[in-house]
Formats: sequence, C-alpha cells, structure tokens
Amino acid sequence: MKGINEANRLFDLIGEKLLPDLSTSSISKVAGEKITRTHLKKVSESTGAIRVITAIDFMKLRVHNFLMFFLVKDKDQKFDMHEKLCRLPFASRVATISGSKADFMVHFRTNEYSHVHNVIYPAIAEYKDLLKVEAVYPAFPVYDLLIHYPEASEPPHEKISLLDWKILSEIKEDALKTYKEIGKKVGVSEHTVRNRIKKMHSKGVIKGYIVVRVWDKYPAEQVPVIGLIGLTGKEKGMHNFLNAFMESNAFNLCMYHTYGKYAYLIEFRIGSMIELQKLIKRLPKKDIRVLDFYTLFDQTYPNWAESVVKYWKK
Repeated sequence: MKGINEANRLFDLIGEKLLPDLSTSSISKVAGEKITRTHLKKVSESTGAIRVITAIDFMKLRVHNFLMFFLVKDKDQKFDMHEKLCRLPFASRVATISGSKADFMVHFRTNEYSHVHNVIYPAIAEYKDLLKVEAVYPAFPVYDLLIHYPEASEPPHEKISLLDWKILSEIKEDALKTYKEIGKKVGVSEHTVRNRIKKMHSKGVIKGYIVVRVWDKYPAEQVPVIGLIGLTGKEKGMHNFLNAFMESNAFNLCMYHTYGKYAYLIEFRIGSMIELQKLIKRLPKKDIRVLDFYTLFDQTYPNWAESVVKYWKK
C-alpha cells in the first residue's frame, strides 16, 4: 500500500503531464520538490505507475484498431475468461462491461491487417465453446484528450523495426528498466539499446513518459466511472455533443469513428455515478441518437508490444 500511496502522491504533484525524459532534474522541476532516482524506481517497480508513452498511444504508428465485444456463454466461466482474453494476441486492453448484453470489450491493435484473420480470429476460435463474438468495430480515433501533447512535426505513420518493438516491449511495463537489462533480454549490447531508444525519441516514436494514478487498490467509491457511448447522427449534432462533454467534469475523452451499428463510440471518465447521471441528463439530443451506453470496469492493459514481436511478419 505504501508504494501505491507514493505513486499517487507523485501523480498529484505531476499529473498526467508528458515528461520529455525521466531525469530526476526534469521530474523534480515539474513536481516542485526533489525526487530521487531511488524513489522513482520503487514507485515504478511496485505499481507500474511510470509509463512510456509512444506514438502508438496517440494512434500515430501504422496500426489497425479493432474493438470487439464478447458474450460469455456460461456465466460461471465469466471471471476465468478475463485472464484468457488478456492472453489473446494483439490485445491492448480488456474491460469487463456492465449494462450490456456483452460481457467484455477487447481493444486489439495490430501492425498488419492480415493479423486480424490470420492470428486474432484463430486465437478466438479456440474459445468458441465459451465465447460468442457480439460485435466487431474497426475504430479510427478522431478526437483524443487522453493526454495533452503538442502537435508533432513527424509523419503521422511512423514505421519501426522489429528490434525497436522488442525494446518497447521491455520498457512498456517498466519505464526505468536499465539499458543493460533491456540488452540482455533482447540480445544486443547496452550501447545498441541506448542508441535505439535515443533514435526512437528523435523520430517521435517515443513521445515521453507519464506518471499515472493507481486506482486498482482504491475503494470502489473513489474510482472514476468509465463510460462508453455508442451513437449515430449528423456531424453538427456530434459537435454539440462533444461541446457538452467539454463543459462537464468528464475527462480522458476519446472519440472513435467506427463502421457498423455505431457511427461513433465516445469513451470518457467521470468522477462518480452521480456526476454521470447529471451528465447524461445534460447531453444534447438534437441531430444524434444514443444507441447504447456501457460502463467499463476491471480494466487490464496487456503488453501489446510483446504480441507485435511474437507475430512479426517474416
């Protein structure tokens, strides 16, 4: 619990501000107090609160996004399925759903479109007796307030090598892992790792680092509600809909353009169920139709970079 408290104290000092590097001088300057390397290491190792932010987190690498909704056929198997879904290739997020016929939503990110049919669907087919695919939506982010960051000057679709993916898979879960540790895991020298990471910074593949709040050990009443709204309608209506969100207490807003039942999926967080109910009442209804509303919880973020490395097209 001490590590969690320290991570959240650091978050309160820094917030989800994008840090250009993890030098103690840079972090201390933003935090307004002296932060030691030992302190950072303890926070990172005990909670994973210090994260690498890459271009893929801003949808700026050449990746394909798919949101899949799953129904568990045998409800007694529901909790066992969460772990199985986390092991699916290219799964970057697994969320349990409330308020829907579906039980889970999985966000897949692939670096090759062929992986959807050649890797993901065969992996899902292994659970055909346990799972039913309710819906699949190709997702194209059109509005993202997950993290505020300046407009980048690099091309929007940056391609990176297999070795870079291997390095990213090592530092994605531990931003403070040493070059020596990374080199040992991926089979190259410490010098090579240092140069590759430096190059990824210069190319804009690695955007920086953030400290995130650790919610998983908090009482339920303190955890923000994560909502997902599926809607359709005219562009003017969408603009007014987004403005309503901007004027509310909702945060971490992300809007996807999709094909299928919904024209758009809007994901957001808000402080409590009471605030959520107030927001729903204020949302404009002209020129748009809200088709579905989901509440997401039990969020898990598998290391998607490991899947890229494992299924790299040879």
